[in-house]
Amino acid sequence: MGLRIGLLGSAPSFEEIAALAVLAEDLGFDGFFLPEHHQEPFWPSAPLITLAGLAARTQRIRLGTAVTVMGLHNPVRLAEETATLDRSSGGRAIVGLGLGYIERDFAALGAPRSARVSLLEEGVEVLRRAWTQRPFSFQGRRFRFEGVSIYPEPVQRPHPPLWLAAWSRDGVRRAAGIADGWLTDPIHGLDAIALLAQEYRDAAREAGRQPCVVLMRQFAVAEDAARAAALYGEMAANVWRYYWRNGSFNLLLEPAWRRVKSPEAIDASTVLPRRVPFGGPQECLEGFRQWIDTLRPDYVIAVPTPSTLGQAALEAQVRLFGEAVLPRLAEP
Repeated sequence: MGLRIGLLGSAPSFEEIAALAVLAEDLGFDGFFLPEHHQEPFWPSAPLITLAGLAARTQRIRLGTAVTVMGLHNPVRLAEETATLDRSSGGRAIVGLGLGYIERDFAALGAPRSARVSLLEEGVEVLRRAWTQRPFSFQGRRFRFEGVSIYPEPVQRPHPPLWLAAWSRDGVRRAAGIADGWLTDPIHGLDAIALLAQEYRDAAREAGRQPCVVLMRQFAVAEDAARAAALYGEMAANVWRYYWRNGSFNLLLEPAWRRVKSPEAIDASTVLPRRVPFGGPQECLEGFRQWIDTLRPDYVIAVPTPSTLGQAALEAQVRLFGEAVLPRLAEP
């Protein structure tokens, strides 16, 4: 079996997201993933409900979150909802979790951002117990449950894959200890991600776990490099400006970001091609292969760059990637 590759998709409406998911399945992607953000028109605020709708529109493709912000959820309720997604999709759910980093997400739900680490760690333990024990109990700092049973059971045994996103050395060690896989961030450069990958693999083996690296990486592909740059260069820069505004960069791994004093200092040359594989199909393929050859991931989540030309252009980019890049990238 070749490398498994999923697609992160989003759009303002359910019908547009569903169209992307069906297209991804038709093109041969292994999975379709959604993030969780609040007060943002382009990102889904309820990804699990959206994925449940996609389960009825698709047959084969895996359906996952990348990521659910653990600190915004009651873990028993989340265990019920993810088990229901796994059951309704016939065992296709993947649960990607993260600490969350955007203050607006926590503020929207009145959740304590300062407690996000303990909420995540205890939440993961509650999820595992809820999925595998009936009834289960848990006594922690943030959560206490006694004699609780969730229904339905997930199809996958012992439970759906649980991946943990992490953008720091402490975070990857946490993923190695409590999760089934580590989901990389989509913004740091190859050297930084490679350092974290080695740290994660070492820690996973020390914990007696089989390492699983899930590479998340944005791409921009068009008929040729000039067209890709024209269509997606400014939008790619906008994505990195968004991350900069939200304080996303790990300045210990990439101290050069300290020199960036405003989002306007970030332009297309900052991210293309060093952080975003882009160009014509062959150039995009070669860009991805550099990441894959270096990191040796077990799974890849490809993230299409948004287009100012709207949904049709986004679907066209996904189709071109799926037809001209995906088959060669997934070769054993």
